[in-house]
Amino acid sequence: WERKPLLASETGYSFSDVFGLNSSQLHLLLDAYDRSSGRGSCYCNRYGENLRNVFYDKLSGLIRCYLEGFTIICPAVFKIWPPASKTLGTWAKDIGYPLSANLYATPRDTAGFDWHNDPMEVFMAYLEGNKFWEILSTPFPLPLRNHQLSKERLGFVPDVSKLTMILNASVQAGQLLHIPRGFVHRARTKSSSASLHLTIQPMGAMSKVADLLAHFFSLASSEVQGQLFHELDRQASMENNTWLRQMLPPGFAFGLRRCQQGKTASRGMDGFAEGRCHLNRELQKAWRHYLSNAP
Repeated sequence: WERKPLLASETGYSFSDVFGLNSSQLHLLLDAYDRSSGRGSCYCNRYGENLRNVFYDKLSGLIRCYLEGFTIICPAVFKIWPPASKTLGTWAKDIGYPLSANLYATPRDTAGFDWHNDPMEVFMAYLEGNKFWEILSTPFPLPLRNHQLSKERLGFVPDVSKLTMILNASVQAGQLLHIPRGFVHRARTKSSSASLHLTIQPMGAMSKVADLLAHFFSLASSEVQGQLFHELDRQASMENNTWLRQMLPPGFAFGLRRCQQGKTASRGMDGFAEGRCHLNRELQKAWRHYLSNAP
């Protein structure tokens, strides 16, 4: 977690069963996106070339993309596909973070993206087929979104000549690959197999240490809030301040939201969650005291 890639070869899961999704049902999912309103649309990518604005919003256009070697990408599957919503909801309770997932359907002998990294932890759950993955070291520890390296953001493929190979492996159905935030990677299908996988990532407005500090800064007077937020953003962007970019302990954000909603142990919170509530109350009390006495 936030440290090094990991390939779980023996998960004991059939992810196509867990998420109720396989290649034979893909057209049903694409059709559901086509008919949905305000829930996002699928689009196509090939080596970082994005067809988000070209005939992507109709089922026939997506199939055409796929046949021409493009990867179909469907965002926020949990909003469209009930089995995925149910599974991600259960897993979120276990690990303590809200989860989102995008679907990637890649035809044979191609790649959706060139070298890039992501500003969040990602977990690839393989439903069908396989891909060969190459994962390099990270050029910037625990990057934020403005540090992301990708052809889409930079306009060119990032130079990876000075990075170190960390892991290269073929990932197949039933396996789970974790790539920590910032590690540069790419993946390609082989000529013998297409690929279908979900990329799962933690989400939420309060997931990092800097987010927690911003929560407390919001208690300050409006006269100083702007200065505090500006300095927090500046400090969090500095390479050596990794502690500000670290994710909060699992469950912390969930517990904090429940505290803010006024829920207590007598209303279903466990002892650990109640402890987080107490910590939140004490931190807010100390912060208010500091603000009232600050010069």
